[in-house]
Amino acid sequence: MRKTIIQISTFLGSLFLFVNCSQAQPTVCASIQTYSALENIKDTYKSSFDTFYGTTDDIYNRVVFHQGECSLVIASEEKLIALLIQSGKLKKEKAMPFVKAPLILWSPDANLFMYDIKAITRKKLKSMAIPKANLSFVGFAASKITKRKSFPTGYLKNRISKVDNEFKAYKLATSYKAQTAFITKPLVMRDGYATGSYWLVKRDYYPPIKYFIASLALDDDYETMNLMNYIIGDNRAMISFEKAGFEKLSKK
Repeated sequence: MRKTIIQISTFLGSLFLFVNCSQAQPTVCASIQTYSALENIKDTYKSSFDTFYGTTDDIYNRVVFHQGECSLVIASEEKLIALLIQSGKLKKEKAMPFVKAPLILWSPDANLFMYDIKAITRKKLKSMAIPKANLSFVGFAASKITKRKSFPTGYLKNRISKVDNEFKAYKLATSYKAQTAFITKPLVMRDGYATGSYWLVKRDYYPPIKYFIASLALDDDYETMNLMNYIIGDNRAMISFEKAGFEKLSKK
């Protein structure tokens, strides 16, 4: 009997350790745009964490339909945060904006916007990809730009492709099916430098494109709490995001 009790105690103890270990390594589910920043943070953070990169729909389905682990969520769509709150998966007080992404008109052609924006002002653009205004905040911001009198697009009427999200706009440009694309800067940053060339849209032309971070973990999950605090509060983490094309919320 004593031997049986010892065996049961040993099993429960090992099970407790297993649960603790399984909770010890958080998983960050994040927008594709954050890839460079988060992978760099893995080199500076004291502990390990896993990552899952996907679209807003990918992350929502993963969380709500239990398709995989998500301790933290980082995404640009405030709509996703609202949906996670509505689903009961997230508490409102556990989500906050922490960086923003500059909007750019980008081309894989390194010479198109290298020295000036004459291609825009002289109506020399050949085609353009734009995220749909009703499906993403990037698309909404881009639509505001294309409606400005100072940004002529009438001559491109039949050569503007409207797609579901900015990543699809980016892919159209990288495959040369569109000469330019309205996207955010982090999509084209590599090791602190941008690929191709771009026109940086003036900040007062559109509302800030904020990125939110949200914790889905339990209150006693200190590993996730520590990681979130590091991402939003440590200068090394902010440098990683800035190197990846993001900006501080306070930057004008």
